[in-house]
Amino acid sequence: NYPPLFHVIAAPLVRVFGAQYWIGRALGFAGTLVNAGLIAYAVYREGGNRTVAALSGLAFLASNTIYHIGPLFRQHMTMVMFEMLAVLVLAHANEIPERSKRRWRIALGLGLLIAAGYTKQLAAASAVAALIFLFIRQPRRAVVSGLGFVIVGAGIFLWMNSATNGQWWLQTIAANVNPFYPDQAAGLFRLWFGLHGFLIVPAALYVFYELYFSRLSIYAIWGLAAVANSVL
Repeated sequence: NYPPLFHVIAAPLVRVFGAQYWIGRALGFAGTLVNAGLIAYAVYREGGNRTVAALSGLAFLASNTIYHIGPLFRQHMTMVMFEMLAVLVLAHANEIPERSKRRWRIALGLGLLIAAGYTKQLAAASAVAALIFLFIRQPRRAVVSGLGFVIVGAGIFLWMNSATNGQWWLQTIAANVNPFYPDQAAGLFRLWFGLHGFLIVPAALYVFYELYFSRLSIYAIWGLAAVANSVL
């Protein structure tokens, strides 16, 4: 009951090696390592400090949640990899002076978000964050780009639903609409915050700093969207 991209990526390896669990685990673990590298690169690109960049990437790997999920045959880390790539691509896309290069950069970033969404549905929060960021910087450009993003994403959705005679909707959408248990959500949130609060609090303070003394970056908006999504 998940989108198919992770399995599509695994399919060529299954054809060569057969249906082995290690294939999915290797892909998930590779995505985990790539994510740590992308985080380190993002921090270094924005701040220029190699030590802080390395610690940021290692902090991701040190997370109890990542340690638990990262080596498993799960879609999570591949989804985050596409999300992280999209954020890196879009972070300074509006600052590119050449029009054609700027368009291609934005299209690539939104395409990576579509890839993330068709890896796991949780990427919807990241897509919202990216579109909000683009709208804040350049409203007209964001509306045009967002319209193209919706058309392509919806077109893939309708094609897959038609190709599967409605099973796409049944298995991926309807099957994931489950009852909401407030106690369970509160417990999971307390666990998450208890493990990562020492990183979340300074990150939130930095968002306030950007809001009042600088301008909101895509990282800040993405962080807020991720926290909101974790609550839900």
